[in-house]
Amino acid sequence: MKKRLFKTFIGLVVLFSSVSVLASENSLIPPQKVKYKLVKLVNKCVYAEKNHQSWPRFCSKVSVRKDTNYTILNSRDGLAKLLFLPNDNIHGVEDSILFSRRTPSYFNLAWENRFLMNKKLAKRLGQRVSLEDRDYLFSVNATQSRTQDRLHIHMTCMKKEYKRKFSDPENIKQYTFDWKKLPFTVENPFTKQAMNFVARKVTINDVRKGRLHRMIQGLAGERYPNFGIALWPLDQSTFLLMVTDDPVLAAPNRILADPNCAFGGTSEN
Repeated sequence: MKKRLFKTFIGLVVLFSSVSVLASENSLIPPQKVKYKLVKLVNKCVYAEKNHQSWPRFCSKVSVRKDTNYTILNSRDGLAKLLFLPNDNIHGVEDSILFSRRTPSYFNLAWENRFLMNKKLAKRLGQRVSLEDRDYLFSVNATQSRTQDRLHIHMTCMKKEYKRKFSDPENIKQYTFDWKKLPFTVENPFTKQAMNFVARKVTINDVRKGRLHRMIQGLAGERYPNFGIALWPLDQSTFLLMVTDDPVLAAPNRILADPNCAFGGTSEN
């Protein structure tokens, strides 16, 4: 009788364990409490532009055209880092407006404005700087890993150690136009644990046409908002699109990015 009860107990434990794992895989992780600092800064930049005033120093570029409508902020985090934000009230990756064909491709606009990182870096260093295509990294944090209530793309460089791994010829051979696990390990910099990253190649036309969010949703389904996104150029016509749904740190910016572009300096990450 005792053996039968014990077996029944073990069976229930296994069943409920399986159910809890499936629930974690199929349910959304709620967003953390957010701040509104970036929204306030963008509003000040837009106000200055619309009223023909000089931009505040933290505004790197402001566009109020209907077909673009964005602001790029000078981040205090690092020598080169910039933040790309839509002027419209788009909270984050979960906003359905990102799937509208009328919405500009924000990743493409960030890519087209990468020269501003060179400009900022040269000004901070007091010398001319020329970054390579593969130096750049553009990333967005998932809902559970972001701190600001406005979609923003981190415009940074890729960390040197990861640039070497991503650029390794043997690894490049394994990148395809289908979703696959990366051929090497990406570690959580705080826990040193391996992270779940998958990636696929995309074309510059995919980026320009704003297809990236739909591609990720095709992979993730309803859990799409829990995926942090990173875009890294293989060259000027092909990119590697990467996502992670790590429950603790779905924030590629805190994992892969170097806000100083290997020129030293300090970082708030």
